[in-house]
This record gives sequence, structure tokens and C-alpha cells, in this order.
Amino acid sequence: MRGMIHDCFVEMIERKAIWMFVVVTLIASLIILATSSFDMQLQIEGQSDIEPLSGIIDVAATKGLNAHLGFMMFLAVLATAGLLPNMLVRGRAEYYLSKPISRTGLFLGKLISIWLVYGGAIVTCGVISLALLYLIHGYANINVIYLFVQSLLSFFIWLSVTTFASITFGSTAFAMMSAFLVFVLQMIFSYHEIFRDIVGSRIMATVGDVLYYIFPKMGKISDIGENLAMGRVVDDWIPVWSSVIFAMGLIWVTVIIFNRKDY
Repeated sequence: MRGMIHDCFVEMIERKAIWMFVVVTLIASLIILATSSFDMQLQIEGQSDIEPLSGIIDVAATKGLNAHLGFMMFLAVLATAGLLPNMLVRGRAEYYLSKPISRTGLFLGKLISIWLVYGGAIVTCGVISLALLYLIHGYANINVIYLFVQSLLSFFIWLSVTTFASITFGSTAFAMMSAFLVFVLQMIFSYHEIFRDIVGSRIMATVGDVLYYIFPKMGKISDIGENLAMGRVVDDWIPVWSSVIFAMGLIWVTVIIFNRKDY
């Protein structure tokens, strides 16, 4: 496992993927620095005006940090889509499959390594932005940890989708297309309640509801993390556990396909 993590980290550097995270985090840092003038203006206006407006700053900081983590996750999904197809091309596949490890162990080890390395990059970039928010705006919110948790969870679910496509089709393009397809479908199925009211068929309404509960809901998970970070109560946890079940089931199917596939 340690060797796979090291190889994944080296590969991220060699493929220049790390520079995507660096550049975007630098841009986010410049944006945060640019907002320091707004904070100074609040201090000039007086303490009585600061207290109500400081709440607005906290909300904006939480939403901004969540957006930053979400974009980092988007970059990580794109950067990792081609890792498994490249590993399993003819020549490399024989090398990896000749190691004294089962195919299941090889796949799960690679999956976890990708999640740890690129997930670590997501967290690191988020921590940098969080530190700047604290230094410039005094943003200190322990609940912000929920944003990092939901980002890592969502990234793991996305990896289950892209690795399934990578193993099944052996193509980076198909892996990216599968992620885009799931992204579009989760947005469409999120309107299942409106769809239920529009269609007159109970069967079609039921199909829409079933598809909503089957497909992962990373957008909803992001909203849940944001609400928790703001101290709000979350009553609906279905998007979380249904998405986790989907990811675990898809990984199980991917392991079966990988074990039966001839390279």
C-alpha cells in the first residue's frame, strides 16, 4: 500500500497534475486577499455595524470555501480519470498483474491510493484557503470540518464511477464521460418531485423516484456539508447513505469485472 501511495504521488507530479491545484489555490488566495479591503471598511464603520455584517462574512466564507473544495474535487476527478487505463495498457498490465497480490487487492490498493493522494491535495488546498480566511477575516469555525468530510466522501463516490468506467471500457475518455453523465443525471433526478407532479402516470413517477434514490447525489451531499458547517440542522440524510451504498455496490461490481477481464 505504501508503495502504491508513493507511486501515485510521483505520478501526480510527473503528470503535472499538481500544478492545477497550485494555480487554482493561488487564484483563490488572491481573491481572499482582495477582500481584505472590505473587512477594513467594516472596522472603520464601527463595532455596532460589524456584528450583523460579520455573520454575512462568515456565510460568504463558508460558501466560498465549499466552492473552492468543490472545484478542487472536479480537478481531481479529471486528473485521476486516466490513471487506471494507463496502468492497464498492454505492457504495463503484465507488470502489475505479475506482482504477488490478488487482482482485488491491486484494484482496491490503487483506488485507496488515488483517494488518499488526491484527496490529500484537496484538503491541503482547502486548509490554505481556510488559513487565509482566518488571518484576514478572523474566520474561525470548527464546523468547517464538515466541508472537508463531504468533499472527501464525494470524491470517493466519484472515483467509484470513474474507476468502474476505466476497468469496464479501458478508456480515459469513457471515464470522463461517465463522470459527466452521472453529474447530469443527478441534476435531472434531483427534480423528481416536480417530475412526479407533472406526469400523470404513477408508473413514470415511481420510476423517477427510484432513479433518484439509486443514483449518487454529490450535489445534495455538498449542500448537507455546507448546512452543517453553518450550524444548521439536517433532517434528510438519504443523499449520503444512498450515495455511499451506490459507491460500494459499484466498486464491488468493478472488482468482479476486473477479476474476470483478460489483459
